[in-house]
Amino acid sequence: MFPSPTLPLLVSALLTALLAAYAWRHRASGAATGYVALLLGAISLYVGGSAMELAAGDLEGVLFWARVQYLGIAVVPPLIICTVLQYVGQGRILTRRVLVILFAVPAITLLLVVAGHPLHYAEIGFDTVGAFSRFTFVPGPWYYVNALYVLIAEMAAVALLALSYLRSSHALYRQQILVVLVGASFPIAASLLYLTGFSPIPRLDLTPFALPITAAVMTIGVVLYQLFDLAPVAHTTVFERIPIGVLVVTDLGQVVEANPAAVQLLGPERRSPVGRPLEEVTREIPDLSAIVASGKTGETEVHDRGRRGTYAISTVPLTDAGSAPGGSVVLIRDVTASRRAEAALARRTADLETANRRLSLVSTITRHDIANHLVAVMGYLSLLRDDPAGPDVHGYVERLQEAVDRIRAVIEFMRDYPAIGVQPPVWLDLREVADRAGASVGLSGAVVENLVPPLDVLADPLLERVFAALVENSVRHGGGVSWIRFAAVSSGPGILLTIEDDGAGIPRPDKERIFERGFGRNTGLGLFLAREILESMGMTIAETGIPGHGARFEIRVPPARVRRCAVSSPEGIGALALHRP
Repeated sequence: MFPSPTLPLLVSALLTALLAAYAWRHRASGAATGYVALLLGAISLYVGGSAMELAAGDLEGVLFWARVQYLGIAVVPPLIICTVLQYVGQGRILTRRVLVILFAVPAITLLLVVAGHPLHYAEIGFDTVGAFSRFTFVPGPWYYVNALYVLIAEMAAVALLALSYLRSSHALYRQQILVVLVGASFPIAASLLYLTGFSPIPRLDLTPFALPITAAVMTIGVVLYQLFDLAPVAHTTVFERIPIGVLVVTDLGQVVEANPAAVQLLGPERRSPVGRPLEEVTREIPDLSAIVASGKTGETEVHDRGRRGTYAISTVPLTDAGSAPGGSVVLIRDVTASRRAEAALARRTADLETANRRLSLVSTITRHDIANHLVAVMGYLSLLRDDPAGPDVHGYVERLQEAVDRIRAVIEFMRDYPAIGVQPPVWLDLREVADRAGASVGLSGAVVENLVPPLDVLADPLLERVFAALVENSVRHGGGVSWIRFAAVSSGPGILLTIEDDGAGIPRPDKERIFERGFGRNTGLGLFLAREILESMGMTIAETGIPGHGARFEIRVPPARVRRCAVSSPEGIGALALHRP
């Protein structure tokens, strides 16, 4: 004789319902928690219905509570599968189609039980022998189908949890999984005893009696191990979703694992590299296989074949249990955007430094040079006021004019110098630029010869100012120049522009100094400004003339700044083989 189990079963049902409510309240922490809440709710129905079935006094009451039980019993197996899959990080498997398949057998079972169809219960009865009444039945064909489904679901859940336990390296998550395994073992054992006919109490399902133990174990898991607050993230999920490319390579150079990010980075074919040699799958990043083969650790930056992208490669050696080499883990990060941003920032910083230097220079010139020239102007004006009709008036006026001219030159420099590099480069017709520069300067009888072939250069519009400064330098300081010649010849991959005259030339000690600010008999700004403008365009200038035979300025233009193939003019310039962008 056994005491009535109704009360402990009802207590168990209530406890399970409370756990279900707790899990539902925390369902935002992950989809697994939502499935746990549904599973515990179904178990609460199962246990509560079993308690009321045992308390029923007639067959009609037993059948009613048996149907209530099955609202929970039928959905427990698929909810177990969903909960475990989500918990171990394999929730992506639970597509709509998979859920339909999982719940197909439970749905049919529930319909058959509610309808009282003999496919599930071929015969039913009511046993009043003993301390409490029991529902008896003869199983129908579908009963065995459902029983097999329940066993498969329980075994699959246990296998998934055991596998996750073995793979997990975090102590807290291992403890959580162990709690779930221990808690699940009691109802699974009771279910097996009942289905196989080995139950110690004939025709009595002991599963509802085992579930209070499960509820108690789960409560311990909630209190001690944050069972529903924290869930382990599967290594597979991290591996597939991490935005860094990850390759696992054997010591023989064979790829055995690759995540989606690595597949995307390795080339346009999007073909899985698994099972292929590393050298084959990294053709778009040819240096990668060499880095892995060398065993080099740490981070190395490489470029793809077209040098369109930059990648940071890190390798971590793997060893087997005996510390022998077992391959490598290769991490691939696309740092192209970062490096381009750094390069742009460096260019911008350099531009700002250049702008600051120019502003500082302009400020110095404004305060110093103009002030000096104004002192001279004020001095000569004072002399003119003191002796307006004296014999030196003409000389005073000339010197006044020179001082005013120098002030004007400084003001023009202040206008042009900060503008270097501000305007975007444009394609300029070199012949036209030379013609305009020669026409803008008073030549004092000199003739400008333009032998430049028809070609364009990508340059700052201030290039005309450079040519004008060179022409003006020849006229002012050449000492009786009769001709000034512009020409261009091919020179390596680029071209060489020359501006030369037949004047006195530049003494050898001064060939570099003439480009320094303040050097010379005039303002000392013309050639300094010319070199600054040319350097901002990637061009260079040098004076290479022979002293006593004229000045010769050579400007070297890189190939990327020249276009249009040109044949030499009849004056004898060599043919040009120019870059065509």
